[in-house]
Amino acid sequence: MESVRHQIDKTIFFLNSLFPPEETCGIWCYDRDGNYISGTYSGREKFILEKAMNRLGAMGRILELCKSGSMKGPTLIGSSIGMQWATFFTEDRKNMRIFVIGPVFYTSVSENQIRDELPPEIADGVCGMIESIHTVPNAVLLNHVINIYNALTGQSLNTMELYSGSEVNIPLSTRSTVRRDREKVYLAEQAMLRTVREGNINYRSAFMKSIEVSQGVPIHGKDPLRQAKTSLVVMETLISRAAMEGGLNPEIAYSLGDSYLKAIENSEDSGELFSLANAMFRDFVYRVHRTKNDRGYSNAVQKCCDFIEISQGRRITAYDLSVLCGYSEYYITEKFKKETGLSLNEYIRLSKVEKAKNMLDTTSMTIKEIASQLAFNTTNYFIQSFKAVTGMTPTQYRKKL
Repeated sequence: MESVRHQIDKTIFFLNSLFPPEETCGIWCYDRDGNYISGTYSGREKFILEKAMNRLGAMGRILELCKSGSMKGPTLIGSSIGMQWATFFTEDRKNMRIFVIGPVFYTSVSENQIRDELPPEIADGVCGMIESIHTVPNAVLLNHVINIYNALTGQSLNTMELYSGSEVNIPLSTRSTVRRDREKVYLAEQAMLRTVREGNINYRSAFMKSIEVSQGVPIHGKDPLRQAKTSLVVMETLISRAAMEGGLNPEIAYSLGDSYLKAIENSEDSGELFSLANAMFRDFVYRVHRTKNDRGYSNAVQKCCDFIEISQGRRITAYDLSVLCGYSEYYITEKFKKETGLSLNEYIRLSKVEKAKNMLDTTSMTIKEIASQLAFNTTNYFIQSFKAVTGMTPTQYRKKL
């Protein structure tokens, strides 16, 4: 047992070194039953923070996630006082290890807020440590945790993949440590809403950009959980209206929005809100996508169209689509042209040009950067393709806007 603990101590020391000094936070390791094995805190600090984690219900939720098997990667666990943790587990043939990263605050918190939620003996201890518990934007925390997760498991999970799954936790913190650039916030917000209007299932890059630029509604009230809910209510309002502009039936959009608003108000912890935000955004995007793409295509051709839409950052070949659909290259290209009226290359070019228009409209990326991101062989070829579709060069299009 001592040798196991010594090995875990060494592992935690290494993982702790992966954090920048200004954003260091605790690392805890437990067995599958929640029994403490090792960590970076000790003595009274360990006692107080562990009590707080249990009192705020975080440890109970972590154990529930592990036992249910629903946690596939790092997950955020929030609380009503703006304190949160990230967690994941590793497992070999013999043992499961639960790792908990934190605590950190996702927004500035006062001593009064802490004392309102915790018993005096725990609140006194947490308030005494409040200066040493960092305030870290959720997107930053998740990046650090993914690095730790990959170092432990040997996987190569990235933030984009984490945000694409059903258990993804969307950062909605109400305060960023970086000054908000309002022009960048506006452009990123417009890019995100445009993906909803278009039903663009390749929405993740725009969504991630928006999260990196803006951490939510810049309000500072007495209740951190209320602040997070307010950010999410604003988000629901924006994306439901964008979905209706994109063609989603208002009856469906309003009904769907009402159900999410009810879930937001009923939520009792910020961790639940993060998962709810991802589910809501994805739900609206895919409903608009289905509305726009109900063109009577066969399943195989619709699958090809969807694949093209989410793969614009790479070269797409007939071979890729033949493997996807289980047909020969000749058959799928002929079938594709018969149903869409466009050759495969023509459809890909149109799709990428539409994406380029979005990027020209909502980012400050250079023409060369856009050409590279959309996997055009050269910048000149991108310019030629863009002009063939729109009648103007990318530079002329941007100036017109």
